[in-house]
Amino acid sequence: CFVCCCARCAEKSDMLRSRPCTKCTSPWRQWRVVHKPGVLVRQSPSMRAEIVGFVKAGSLIRVSLKEETTQEGRWLQLDSFDVDSATPHWIVLRRASRKRQSAGLETSAWMLTHGRMLGFGALIVPEISSMPRGVLTAPFFGLGFTHGPQGDWYDAKRLRAFMLPNALELATGTGTQCTYMDFQDGKTWYCASCGHVERDAGLLETERMLSMLAQKVFKMDMSDHPSVSTPEGTVNIVEDPHIFQALLLAEDILAVCGPRHWAWKWGVMYSIDLDLSTLQLCNLG
Repeated sequence: CFVCCCARCAEKSDMLRSRPCTKCTSPWRQWRVVHKPGVLVRQSPSMRAEIVGFVKAGSLIRVSLKEETTQEGRWLQLDSFDVDSATPHWIVLRRASRKRQSAGLETSAWMLTHGRMLGFGALIVPEISSMPRGVLTAPFFGLGFTHGPQGDWYDAKRLRAFMLPNALELATGTGTQCTYMDFQDGKTWYCASCGHVERDAGLLETERMLSMLAQKVFKMDMSDHPSVSTPEGTVNIVEDPHIFQALLLAEDILAVCGPRHWAWKWGVMYSIDLDLSTLQLCNLG
């Protein structure tokens, strides 16, 4: 919570804002180039480093477990940049020298994940195996609700760069075990297993934005919604478009923050309350 001084907020480490470690988990090794016409590959994690290649938009790349975070953003090291097989959209401008090749060494190749410092958006994004879309919204449609037109609460496209590639498997328990990073000092995630520190400013801003929305949307106070009078008293009515957007918010929180985050758990409680209220108030026969 961001507006109180409760015991949890005063703690140095917040397990209720834990996020899956992006270095320990193998699905994060597949990334796709989304910036058009493509993204430059550099010899080291710096915009001043020598350009060694170019990867066209739409290409799928595989990264190593090595990464660096600088003032320019998060850099990922590519796997096997000198290999020409199955890479028709790669333009290799510099290869490893014969001496390095004989020693089994390749040209170091790095790509920046986000062009925030350059005035761009996401450059490469994780290849998502399964989006958590429909986890909560599918039953919503099954009950005959309509989502109708309503202005978006946030730009969902901007979330893609921070989405977890296997959030659905993590939430349903069908995936492999995952190592989590604890949120520390109000600004970073730390993995005690591998020592990885996640300090991406864009991720932190996105997590805070989604959490603040969750505080406002998933609260049980319905006084802001329209009300009708019944023989039993006044009943607040939450319109279908609002419910649909709230469920989408919960699914996006799952996709970005993972299933241990408190905001996702609030979203699940909101969904359960919706189901119970529907059974109580609607004639499903």
